Amino acid sequence: MSKWINLPDNIEGIFGIVYIIKNKHPDSTKQFYIGAKQLLRKTRLKPTKTRKRNKIVWRDNGVEEYWGSSKELLDDIVKYGEDYFTKEVIELCGSKFHMKYAELVWQIKCKALFDPRFYNGILSVRLSKVPTNFKDVIRDINKLNL
Repeated sequence: MSKWINLPDNIEGIFGIVYIIKNKHPDSTKQFYIGAKQLLRKTRLKPTKTRKRNKIVWRDNGVEEYWGSSKELLDDIVKYGEDYFTKEVIELCGSKFHMKYAELVWQIKCKALFDPRFYNGILSVRLSKVPTNFKDVIRDINKLNL
């Protein structure tokens, strides 16, 4: 199984990640996929005999096994094998808004819909009003080595 590049061991304070998956197989025509993944998921535990209210627990969201939502990408992973793919974190995000916004910006900067080298076939992001404490960062496409 492929490990994440640039994923810190301590994920405290990190809501999610924006990542790029690179296909290194020589016969492949599509090579990249940009996506986002929430690191922890919220689970509600029902009331019990000793606890009268729902309890909210944060659990692992299966990041280590995650490969993205693109059907073409997943088909190529089966076809070529996981060893030909690398998963690299390109941005750590502190909130849901930050994660969704950063994913969209990276996809637009890389022209993921227009470039045939990308598996991305749809850009679907729902954003709300910008949080008051949100500070945007400069994203350099050159660091991706496309």
